[in-house]
Parts: sequence; C-alpha cells; structure tokens
Amino acid sequence: MKQNQGIISSDACRPKGASNRTSPPVWLEEGSMSKTDEYRQFADDCIVWARIATSDDQREQFLELAKKWLSDAERALIRA
Repeated sequence: MKQNQGIISSDACRPKGASNRTSPPVWLEEGSMSKTDEYRQFADDCIVWARIATSDDQREQFLELAKKWLSDAERALIRA
C-alpha cells in the first residue's frame, strides 16, 4: 500500500497503466478503522475506479482487485 505521512491512498488498487487523471475522494487515516473495514473500503475504492476505467481490461483488473480486498476482509473478520 502506498503510504504518505500516515495516510493510506486508494492507489493500492490501481492497476498498471491506469490513468492518474481522476482520483476517488477516499483517504484513510492509518489506525482509524479495523482491518476488515479498511479492506472493505479498499474494495469500494476499486469499484469506483472500475466505474471510471477507460477500458474493459482496466475495469476487469479493478473488479478483480476488489474481489481480493473483499476476500481479505472476510479472512480478517474470521481472525478477529
């Protein structure tokens, strides 16, 4: 995950070649959410990126990443 001064960016779900012209307005302060909620938020961010993707390939990549984040959220919930 990309970190900058204690802030985690939704850039974690941006696939290679994705445009940097528009960013979802989601920034998370480190430590402010549970891991489960944080992973779900990353999945939501990826879905936002999928909606604004400029190609089907990028859209599919974002949706695959969203699935992975949701899977990680489920695993984190089981461990909690």
